[in-house]
Amino acid sequence: MPEVALSALDPGLQKLATQVRTSLEQGNHDFVIAASRQILAAHPGCLVVRRWERQARIQKSPRGRSFLGRAKGGLKLARGLWGQKKTSPDAAASLTTADAILALDPWSAGGLKQLAAAAAELDLPATEIFAFQCWCEAEPDNREAGLALTAACLRVGDLTAAMAAVEVLRLKHPHDGDVQEALRNVAVAQTVQTGRWDEGGASFRDQRRE
Repeated sequence: MPEVALSALDPGLQKLATQVRTSLEQGNHDFVIAASRQILAAHPGCLVVRRWERQARIQKSPRGRSFLGRAKGGLKLARGLWGQKKTSPDAAASLTTADAILALDPWSAGGLKQLAAAAAELDLPATEIFAFQCWCEAEPDNREAGLALTAACLRVGDLTAAMAAVEVLRLKHPHDGDVQEALRNVAVAQTVQTGRWDEGGASFRDQRRE
């Protein structure tokens, strides 16, 4: 299931996406959420729309006094849906479960982790990274979240993002062995990538001489 750009949507959904963007700017959060759900039902990998939906949910229900109540509701729903997952263990069902949890509580670490796991199974790497980024925002001191984000960025070769993520971890957990290992892995990947660029550059220069 490839990730989908707005330009790849059919004309009707492209028009709806334009309305979503305009409505987000106008603060019409209910329409943004409802219309985004319609688009994502057809194209779960449309990350731009998923970002808009999350932005609308957060603006509509920011963290505050009602957060604990939403979290309890999200936990209750999660337990029920995770129980159902035993009878429908496919990644698409898992993604639906994650979306249902995040609809109640967009800051749910469990929902964001499940979104990342489902996205990975569905071969949606940018969505997986987005989920881990949101998890890091929800729990900025959680080393597991930072390590997961670093690893996901490393897998897709985004070494700049991987280094940024692991540097945040290093500052917060300077003596953590897993963090130090992640830092070494990113540094090695950067060295390898630099070597490839150098080899490519040398090859290109050799071709020019010929």
